[in-house]
Amino acid sequence: MYFLIALLLDQIVKCIVVATNCNISIIPNIFNIMYVQNTGGIYGALEGNNLLFIFISMTVLTLMVICSKFVTNDNKIKKVLWQLIIAGGVGNLIDRIFRGFVVDFVQLIFFGVFNLADVFIVISTVLIIFLELREFVSGNNREDNNRK
Repeated sequence: MYFLIALLLDQIVKCIVVATNCNISIIPNIFNIMYVQNTGGIYGALEGNNLLFIFISMTVLTLMVICSKFVTNDNKIKKVLWQLIIAGGVGNLIDRIFRGFVVDFVQLIFFGVFNLADVFIVISTVLIIFLELREFVSGNNREDNNRK
């Protein structure tokens, strides 16, 4: 459910940005909404290698879907976070396949230009790492408990 909501939100916002060719300064020189066609990876790295990024995205997403099946049903927060990461990856993959580039539009002075899919991926990944570290430090790691 969260997967579908995140994916639809990402794609709807991207369609609006493309249709309006959005270029709005929210906080001058700090925060802007700006339509960018990204044919590379993060910060435009390896620009023009769309097929490479499609292959990498499909491979990583397949592995992530498999890994997400190992998250227990009693940890609903982690399940939602995994769905958001996968939705972000699928959202950017859809762009690459159907547009030939990823639609980026949020510009922050120190972070370059990115989109909602990127936000879902980064924030969810950070939260999963935080939750895993917290479990490890507190000794509530499910795998460790099963070994005792």
